[in-house]
This record gives sequence, structure tokens and C-alpha cells, in this order.
Amino acid sequence: AGVLRTAATWSPGDLDRAQRILIVISTALGDSVCFTPALEALRARAPHARLVGLYHAAFAALYAADSRLDAVIPYYGKYRRVGETLRALRRAQCDVALLAYMAEPDVVPLVWLGGTRILLRMAGRDTVYRRMMANQDMLASPQTYEHAVGRGLRTVEALGGQRYTARPMLPVSDASSHRVALMLEQQGAPATCIRVGIHPGASAANKRWPAECYVTLGGRLLAEDPGLCLILTGAPNERELVRRIAA
Repeated sequence: AGVLRTAATWSPGDLDRAQRILIVISTALGDSVCFTPALEALRARAPHARLVGLYHAAFAALYAADSRLDAVIPYYGKYRRVGETLRALRRAQCDVALLAYMAEPDVVPLVWLGGTRILLRMAGRDTVYRRMMANQDMLASPQTYEHAVGRGLRTVEALGGQRYTARPMLPVSDASSHRVALMLEQQGAPATCIRVGIHPGASAANKRWPAECYVTLGGRLLAEDPGLCLILTGAPNERELVRRIAA
């Protein structure tokens, strides 16, 4: 990677001229959800460009029918199925790539070798590939601790987009809605009640809100509307955490 070269500078005009823009989210599902408002803003910023998502294979299928994207390429993780991913990136022929988060160490050279020469990255912590980013001025700003949704929207604003407000939103097919509604009714959450999902888990303990806070929140929600159906969700290894909050 030390010998790779990319655009040292860029301008919003590069985005105006771009016929194809690559959005790279190789990290977790939550990161992709938090970036959906920025994705909407980017779609408004470049209405005629083809937007291609390089998303982790674990959740790439969720975005296959997303109207904000024209195509999705699965990313399989560090150095897995590299040839397949490179061929897909080269077929996509993207002019500009926006790396939405701190990428895995292979992602920057992967995108470069896939044919994209203007690499932009959301402002954040330092990275070993910082010098390969074209938006050096944006990366020179100090680290902030604002919510990822706001940081994503601010990044698109810095790329020449309009000030934009939107809530994170995932596309859901009618078939998926029907299947989940049926499952929830079987579990005792009828369609007549308002269902509130609560997901207390996270990939690391320091990213988790304390369990007692979820208990307090659930109590307050039910005090305001006793007819709500609170639905706790979690990964298999979070079963005990979920049970403790439910109890």
C-alpha cells in the first residue's frame, strides 16, 4: 500500500462530474443504519450518479432493494474472496469512493485496486491510510464525539450537499413485514398494539447502555401508554442480558 497513489486534492466539482459513487461500509450493521440519513442526503446531492454500496456480506442483502442505492457489492471480511470483490468493483467503475467509517486494514487498497482513485473519508480518528485520502482538509478537523448520524450528515454537507435532516430508516419488504407480524402475533404481540423494539446489546461492553437504564426506559414508556408492546431482541450470547431486563 505504501506505493499506491491517489488524488491528493479534490473539489465538489469531482462529485458533480462523478457518474458512479461507491459508498463503503465494511463495519457493523449499526454503522450502516446510522449512515442511512447521509445516504439519503448523498442521493439528493448527486441525483444523477449511480450509487453503489460496498457493504459487509452479513447484512448486504438488507440493502439490495434500497431505492437509495443502484447496486450492492458484498464485502466478505479481511482478505476473503478478494478476487470476486475486486472483479465486482472493477465492473462498477466508480469514480469516487466515500469511506463512511474506520475501515478494515484491507479496504483502502481494495477500493484503490478496484479502480477508484478519489477516496474520501468521514472525519474521525486517525488511520494508517490517512495520507491516501483526497479530502485532507476535512480530516484535519479535530475528533468529535457527536452521534454517528450527525457526523454522516455533516460529511455529506462538507462534500457540497445541502443541510439535511432525516431519521435512520431501512427498507422493509411486504413479505418480511408479513412474516415478522405473524411471528410477533404468535409470541403475544398482536397487530392492534404499537410495538416498540428494544435492542440492548452491542458488539462490545463499552458500547452498551447499562441494563438498568433500559428497565427505567421501559417503565416510563409503559407508564405513558400501558397498551404498548415492548419487544426485547438480542443475539444468542445476549440471552441472559435480555432476560434480566425483561424480568
